[in-house]
Amino acid sequence: MIGAIVRDNIVETLIVLDEAQIEELQTALACEIVDARPYGLTAGDLRTGAGWTRNAGGEQMILPLLEQEQYDSYSIAAAKVVELEKAQETIADETAAEALAILNGEVEV
Repeated sequence: MIGAIVRDNIVETLIVLDEAQIEELQTALACEIVDARPYGLTAGDLRTGAGWTRNAGGEQMILPLLEQEQYDSYSIAAAKVVELEKAQETIADETAAEALAILNGEVEV
């Protein structure tokens, strides 16, 4: 689990821990530990009456609750790989088109 160390409703840092350790660590660190994954919490996020918020450009935006597959590390990694592969195909296609245009004299070098 990725736990957010929370003091005074502010996320101070993130740690990786076993859920069985939460109570012990909360006592030892004198803090609250919450699961950071459902909201994608990071240091500096603030819990308000409206929910978890993050400062974005000087304004507090409310963080949406993510679906399990959105914060599951495997799903996130797999989505990034697919995105990079698509970008790589696009770059290869553009490069090939540009090379053909140069060879055909359509573009000056």
